[in-house]
Amino acid sequence: MTNGRDARGRFARGAKPGPGRERGRKEHRQAMHDAVSPEDIAGIMRTLRDLALGGDVAAARVLLDRLLGKPREQQPDLRIQLPALDSAEQVAQAVRLVVQAVAAGQLPAADGRVIVDLLGAVLESGEVAHLLEQHEIPQPWRRD
Repeated sequence: MTNGRDARGRFARGAKPGPGRERGRKEHRQAMHDAVSPEDIAGIMRTLRDLALGGDVAAARVLLDRLLGKPREQQPDLRIQLPALDSAEQVAQAVRLVVQAVAAGQLPAADGRVIVDLLGAVLESGEVAHLLEQHEIPQPWRRD
């Protein structure tokens, strides 16, 4: 047993736990909150507003993020029908369809990139599953 781990790399029973959270963090956070008044916050927001109106893009981003929240990631607008993704060939066909849709202007390039990345992940997960079905799982990876 080394570093409190057994032969499989798992933490062994009775192993000494880590140090945990640093003491006093909660108190430090409270002290910071206590040091800033509502008037201070209003002044900071006015300064950000003035900088943003003066053309400071970073100040505008911070101000709008605080007021409106950060924008959510947009879902890709999939306007094409993809085949079932049950085999590597079907995944390859789906990638070809996405590339053709981007080239034809039916799908924004950024959306096509996201979809192709996801299709790559599907392909990789299928390859891993296929390898695991065909081969014996090495002893260190087993979860008996």
